[in-house]
Amino acid sequence: MATGQGTSSLVDASGYKFSEKDLKPGKIKLKKQASSGKGAKSGSKPANDVDAPGSPDISSPVLPQIDAKTIAAFPSGKPRDDELETVICKHCKRPQLKQTAVEHIRGCLKAKQEKARKKKEARDLKNQAKFADKDGEEKDDDKDDDGVNGQKTAKKGAVKGMADDATKKGKKRKADGEDEKDGKEPKKKKKKEEPKPKVPKPKGPVDVEKQCGVPLPNGAQCARSLTCKSHSMGAKRAVPGRSLPYDMLLQAYQKKNQARQQKAAIDANAPLQDDFDTNGPVDSDEERDSVMAAISRSRPTPLAVHTLMPTRKKYHYVRMKEMLSSVLGGARGGLFSTGPAVNGESNGFFPTESPAIAATSSSSLQDTSGGGDTVSKQQPPSQTTPQNMSHTVPDLDEIGIKAEPELADKFRHEVAELLGRKNLNFPGAQPVSFSAKHLLELQKEDYFVCEKTDGIRCLMYFAEGDPDSPEVHYLIDRKNDYRYVPRLHFPLPNDSTFQSYHVDTLVDGELVKDSYDDGTTQLKYLVFDCMVLDGKSLMHRTLDKRLAYFKENVLKPYNAMYKKFPEEKQHRIFAVEDKSTQFSYGIEMMFREIIPKVKKIHGNDGLIFTCRSTPYKIGTDEHILKWKPPSENTIDFRMRLEFPLLEPDTDDEADGVVEPYYDYDAMPIFHLFILHNNNEYRFFSEMYVTPSEWEGLKALQMPLDDIIVECYQDDHGRWRYMRFREDKKDANHISTVEKVLESIQDRVTEDDLIRAAPAIKAAWKKRQASVRPPPPAPTAGISNGTGVKRKYEE
Repeated sequence: MATGQGTSSLVDASGYKFSEKDLKPGKIKLKKQASSGKGAKSGSKPANDVDAPGSPDISSPVLPQIDAKTIAAFPSGKPRDDELETVICKHCKRPQLKQTAVEHIRGCLKAKQEKARKKKEARDLKNQAKFADKDGEEKDDDKDDDGVNGQKTAKKGAVKGMADDATKKGKKRKADGEDEKDGKEPKKKKKKEEPKPKVPKPKGPVDVEKQCGVPLPNGAQCARSLTCKSHSMGAKRAVPGRSLPYDMLLQAYQKKNQARQQKAAIDANAPLQDDFDTNGPVDSDEERDSVMAAISRSRPTPLAVHTLMPTRKKYHYVRMKEMLSSVLGGARGGLFSTGPAVNGESNGFFPTESPAIAATSSSSLQDTSGGGDTVSKQQPPSQTTPQNMSHTVPDLDEIGIKAEPELADKFRHEVAELLGRKNLNFPGAQPVSFSAKHLLELQKEDYFVCEKTDGIRCLMYFAEGDPDSPEVHYLIDRKNDYRYVPRLHFPLPNDSTFQSYHVDTLVDGELVKDSYDDGTTQLKYLVFDCMVLDGKSLMHRTLDKRLAYFKENVLKPYNAMYKKFPEEKQHRIFAVEDKSTQFSYGIEMMFREIIPKVKKIHGNDGLIFTCRSTPYKIGTDEHILKWKPPSENTIDFRMRLEFPLLEPDTDDEADGVVEPYYDYDAMPIFHLFILHNNNEYRFFSEMYVTPSEWEGLKALQMPLDDIIVECYQDDHGRWRYMRFREDKKDANHISTVEKVLESIQDRVTEDDLIRAAPAIKAAWKKRQASVRPPPPAPTAGISNGTGVKRKYEE
């Protein structure tokens, strides 16, 4: 570094010694245009000095020139202005110029064909080599078997081959050979071996154990196998002399043939001897190691794993889940609650491990009316009528725990066995709609009448559980689903300890939710029929007998238990009562007294008339009449929505939408379908919905397509929305729809029923007088009908 001078370079090369190779002058090849451009770039002369030495020529191009071949590739001959037009070759998937695409495709096809030809030749050579190896092995085997005779034959063949080669040479060679053979003896000609005549193979007797054996037209028997396709199964079964029936012999033959085919397949897939690693003897240690290694690598896994679990164990798990639910957050207080525990207050006949329903845990209150039942202010989503009733329908999912499919199927078989039927459908009776002709029916037969409650129709099954929880109760809804309801106990009569209980019992009723003026609610199960009691069927008995059995054996001990232990009322899910019934001529009292009171607590939508003298009938029962006001004669439809289609506009096309799409913001068309035979749904009508009603339906935040909806017909003949029937899985059948339409067209009003009441009463009294003498005067406190009159006031 020369630091003393300011103009010296940063690197001083004076001390560096160059080698001889570096000192030799070298030659540098430069292009003319590059040198002129370099001179123009590095020249220090001004640009306007044209005559200056080293200055570039003004006419020389700034960019290098392009050859003619490249210019020809462009249509206009201007490579710097035009864009290259390329196409994709379909054979090699490479881009090519459009001008040279034809030549490229020809070459590409030729290369592809050449490649395929070479591949085929290689494959043929490989196959020939394989066959040659196989033929060589067979010849070696033949040589080993023939021995010395084989060697002689080989030599003889070689000499003969040499002679044949000699005969294939030119004519001169052949003529010389003939001259040499002139002195020898003439060759003897070989006699042609005459083909041996085919002797027909002697046919032995037909073995009917292995052969068809059906007699032929020529008198012989068919010698084909047992699987002969020429003769029918009946003819082969009729062949005499078989030791076993033909079907058994055919099965054994097919089984043996199948085993033979399996053995051949196994032998064909077996590895060759050369495929094994060693052909020598294997000692015990090696064999043990190989077996253990194979076991360690084996991972057998079945295609489907089904865990077998007995019903009793499954039910035990359900009960454990319920107990945990009760402890962690039940109506009796959670795990960390500081309030007094109520489990210790149980009197022994209630299952203390039965949980409370979690849905009623946060807002349970004591009934202030003196009943002591647990009531709740929690309201499920309302299902209201067009009159905007304030009463709500109970939610079964909040009351009971739905049984698993296997457990529910087990109970369905148990119930069907109790009822003496094989059908596993819902075992309840279904009423028919009331029409004008039924006014005469009420005069001909004795009918009971009760109010039609706005609740959920369900049966209750008293089942027998496991030893840990021997008494279980299930609600059966119209979908034939089973829901377990805990903390129910129905003692037997004449048991002061209340420890015994009913099993194998089936009652019919309706679950309602009573609403009171103070804002509290109470669940009740109102029983209106009894089908089986302790395994004894009551279906053949009359209605008054069935109700009497239930009240005397079930309801009376039930009320006595809660009267003795009133503190237990707070633990039950719902109260059980019988439904108040009256004679059919007490219609005016039903309209004037009973219906106005029940409408205040759980709603009402008509009357139910049940024939007293007929047995219980599962399915549609012509002797159970359902009367509704003309405005509430309803049909359950399956509703399906049809939204309008919108054509894409410019904004949609800008977003990439080019096909019509559904406008889910618009109000759809509500198609109504009914059920026909073979579970086939057919269109019936459309439901009329106002814009405000459509907004209310959208506010429900639930899927509306393919749902069961209950509709009524207004004064204009339009079907209007009443409520959704989530408790039903199918719409009404066409037969039910026809009867409802008949009742709508031939409608019977409340005034018509009240006017017919005197005639119904007169006919009833006349029948009573003709059957037996007049009964004694009723004692005080006993009303007409089937029992004690219901008190609707608390």
